[in-house]
Amino acid sequence: MVKKYEIPHNLFQIEITESAYIDNPQMVIVFSQKLRYLGYTVLMDDFGSGYSSLSILKTMPIDVLKIDIRFFEETEKNARGANIVANVVRMARWLDLVVIAEGVETATQVDFLHSLGCDYVQGYYFAKPMNVEEYEVLSAQKKAVEIKRETTNIELDRLWGVGPEMQLFFSNALQPIALYEYGGDSIEIVRINNEYISIFGTVIEQIKESLMETIMPDDRGVLLESFKQCAEEKGSKECIYQRKDIDGKVRCIQIKMHYICQLGAKKIILGYITDRTEQKRLEDELRRVLDVALPKDEKILSLKGLPKSESNDEGANFGQVIESMHVKAYVDALTDVYNRRYFNEMLFAYHGQNEPVKRLSLIMLDMSNFKHINDTYGHSVGDEVLRQVGKRLKQGTSSSDAVIRYGGDEFVVILVNSSEDHTRHVIEKLRKSIRCISYGPKSEKRANADFGYSYTEDFDFQTESLSELFRAADFAMYSEKRSRIEAEGGTKYDDR
Repeated sequence: MVKKYEIPHNLFQIEITESAYIDNPQMVIVFSQKLRYLGYTVLMDDFGSGYSSLSILKTMPIDVLKIDIRFFEETEKNARGANIVANVVRMARWLDLVVIAEGVETATQVDFLHSLGCDYVQGYYFAKPMNVEEYEVLSAQKKAVEIKRETTNIELDRLWGVGPEMQLFFSNALQPIALYEYGGDSIEIVRINNEYISIFGTVIEQIKESLMETIMPDDRGVLLESFKQCAEEKGSKECIYQRKDIDGKVRCIQIKMHYICQLGAKKIILGYITDRTEQKRLEDELRRVLDVALPKDEKILSLKGLPKSESNDEGANFGQVIESMHVKAYVDALTDVYNRRYFNEMLFAYHGQNEPVKRLSLIMLDMSNFKHINDTYGHSVGDEVLRQVGKRLKQGTSSSDAVIRYGGDEFVVILVNSSEDHTRHVIEKLRKSIRCISYGPKSEKRANADFGYSYTEDFDFQTESLSELFRAADFAMYSEKRSRIEAEGGTKYDDR
């Protein structure tokens, strides 16, 4: 027929049923390869009616996938059936196959398939079987619609590859990376790398959860709009939003999006993730500092006059400026812990906290016989001991706590939302850590400190409340000091 009427091969569509493949898969595979080589279009008919559907998609060389009618029986009432259809269409798209849905009978089913990006739909909704004359009349009345599929230079199979190239690019990347499907009002994660998992959670938790449900409500519109612009412009876009992790922690996230390709009605977008939580915390603290420290007419901070960083990244430059100002105002230069001003302004109540602090422990410690260290070994040795104390106090507490050099050789440690039992545990841990600090010509001497603490479950963020906690902890600390001196029989090196 092809030779007799000189019909181009690409106008012929050869349908192969799933049952034929199951009966003799190797023969059908070889036959399909030859047909495609000669230019014919090969269709897999009745997909889903047999028992080896996934095997067919993996091994069978086809161009078009025809989804079996049974999937559409009572689809409107069967959420599971609709979900299967949606994922079959998505899977076919990733395999770069044209999809035809058979047996469609209602407008609801047509709308549903259109929303999935299904290429073609056939069924009684459009017309029932007819003879040639009737078909000619019908085709003359209706215009044929050509569905153009977007071409892309991206090989879709490589996005799912497990070879060394993709492993190096995707799984072993040091930055969190996610592959998204964007569909107008929905964003779904389809693949994430190891670094993403280490920060945000396990693969199953991330793939199953709805991404938009993790985004803070005020930022959902911002993220959707950024994905929309990225998809429409087929370029790159960047935005910052806040999300809540599975464990309830709120993070500030920067995402850089890059358009990859279109699969049906969905757009494939690659996202590079940066955690900006710490930078946001510094920005928030700076704003609080400015509210406290600056006159009303000086509270407007403009970055236009600030020097650019070498990276020319204004966000990074802003973070560096904030951090520099924060260090100069509130960090002790010798020990690299917070200073007394930080304590007096009670900024520890905002330190890494999303809600007002109620439970609070105030630990005071004073170095034992520190005057003797300075007088005997020199101030440089004393300074090094203090530096080591600051380092060990920070190592022994969490990021939400605050370590403060109150003055001289006295330090304050603030534990927020901590129990009293945990406070006592932390004190013993810090005590042991400080005793590991050595000094002297042969490092034969060991540092020591006296501790005291106070605790409240109803901190009211008032200066009087803080003063009461401080006095109680100070009294407890000097009580321990006196007991130690009495136990040692008194010492002329006692600082007090």
